[in-house]
Amino acid sequence: MPLKILIADDEIKANKVVQKSYKKQINNLVDFAGDGREALKIIGANQDSHALVLVDLKMSPMGGIELINSLTEKNLPIKIIAISAYATQDEVNKYFENNEKVLAFLEKPFDIKKLNEIIQQNFPLDSSTPDFDYSQLDSETSVFIREQTEEIRGLMRRTAQGIVDIGQKLLDIKEKLGHGNFLNWLKKEFDWSELTAQRFMQVARQFESTNLLDLEIAPSALYILSAPSTPDSVREEALSRAQAGENITYKAAKEIKQKYQPTSKVKKDEENKQVEPETQAVSNVQTSLLDRPRTRAIESLPKQEILAVIPKQTTTDKGKAVVRRGSWYQLGEHLLYCGEPNSPQFKQRLPKEIALNIAFSPTPDWQLATPVTANSEIAFFSQYQDVDLASFKKMIQSALEIYTEEKESVVFSFLPEPELLMVAHQLGCHCFVAEPDVEKCEAIIDGWALLN
Repeated sequence: MPLKILIADDEIKANKVVQKSYKKQINNLVDFAGDGREALKIIGANQDSHALVLVDLKMSPMGGIELINSLTEKNLPIKIIAISAYATQDEVNKYFENNEKVLAFLEKPFDIKKLNEIIQQNFPLDSSTPDFDYSQLDSETSVFIREQTEEIRGLMRRTAQGIVDIGQKLLDIKEKLGHGNFLNWLKKEFDWSELTAQRFMQVARQFESTNLLDLEIAPSALYILSAPSTPDSVREEALSRAQAGENITYKAAKEIKQKYQPTSKVKKDEENKQVEPETQAVSNVQTSLLDRPRTRAIESLPKQEILAVIPKQTTTDKGKAVVRRGSWYQLGEHLLYCGEPNSPQFKQRLPKEIALNIAFSPTPDWQLATPVTANSEIAFFSQYQDVDLASFKKMIQSALEIYTEEKESVVFSFLPEPELLMVAHQLGCHCFVAEPDVEKCEAIIDGWALLN
């Protein structure tokens, strides 16, 4: 069971952003009280609910020292950590050196890592991390899963054929464990997302009868070639060229796929490029609709049609809509616009209340132009192409957890990786995504379709 913690601190109680941050970083169930009286009231309502109380020594009307003394007198099964921006360790020792309930003193702003260390030392059996329990499996299944796990670890050091083999083993394990247990095992053993596993498994499905052992095909190219939107003819040409000795890179795979793009799609893309306002033009026109009141600007624009609704269970090419610039796609409760974020076509669909605007800016000074406003805004820019996705995911997840609530609206301007949308989806956000790159839009749709 997760450890339940009460933080009694008037400053933290008044700051919702800090509360969200603590709830994320402390990794346990956290409640908040504004002073000693409120803390006692919360504890009194359920004396078995809180195992640890963090007490700010400087609060009013009932201060921390009085609260600690009261908890000690009541002899409740509660441990205490004193916190303060003004007291010193010597002063705390003077007050509480004989009080076994006081585990430690932390100076504010306290180090979350240090706090977690104290929690682990004093509550070693408490953890909020969902775990996968091998003991719940029968003997035969347990041996099979452990063997496959070690083999997957070895395959992770290999290239194209290793990815196919990993995907096949993941398919076998998923069939054995079932969906819920599979995700817990995936998290415990590899800390992978469901989408990461789906990519491996999709490669295995597409290349299960092909020997890639001696072929030079980059892993990123394999993901393109195995995507549901990639025709068989693209895979056949890529394999033929790889068998002839060519190194199939991510760029090469994209170029091969581009060759087989329907002519009508190419023509339509060019038409949309001509009619859709570019970012710079929209940003700099001083007398445009964007400079008028928000409601008038939106009402003046024609209603955009959603071209396709993409269900999560779609894993084949049948009935798949051709992605084209200037069009909308519905991914569950999310909307994807294949076009510029600063185009009126995108802005007219945005809600009036936006909790968080996230932009992966193409230039250092790019921004989502008025009249769009959000409660919080974050922009990322890097001139490097090899940015670590795992780091990005952690930053985006932290930002979403701190600045949004479930069902609130989030805007993504440009989206470098489909997994970032999945992070927001798992947190219950409603997303509006603008991405002008057609192939990235295809990758977003494919990523959504791969989630079963």
